[in-house]
Amino acid sequence: MSMRKKQLLVLLAAVLAFSATIFPAQATQPVNGEHKVWVCHATSSAKNPYVLIHIDQAGWDNGHIKHLDTGDLGPFENEPARCPDDGDDEPT
Repeated sequence: MSMRKKQLLVLLAAVLAFSATIFPAQATQPVNGEHKVWVCHATSSAKNPYVLIHIDQAGWDNGHIKHLDTGDLGPFENEPARCPDDGDDEPT
């Protein structure tokens, strides 16, 4: 390996280590001691309109909440027995 490549690798490692201290991982506050919530995720399938998923609260806050207009339901702290068969009834 050339000296130039070694220098670049050392520089890259230093930049990555430094950026980890400036930009720490984003974590959500636990909900009842957990970070996980239940979501009825809309699939756009007539045969299977929802799937029940257990995701990190950050997944809801940063993604699934944007799908409310397409049918995602949640978040739920406790696991629903089932998701609705269509968008008109509530999870149970």
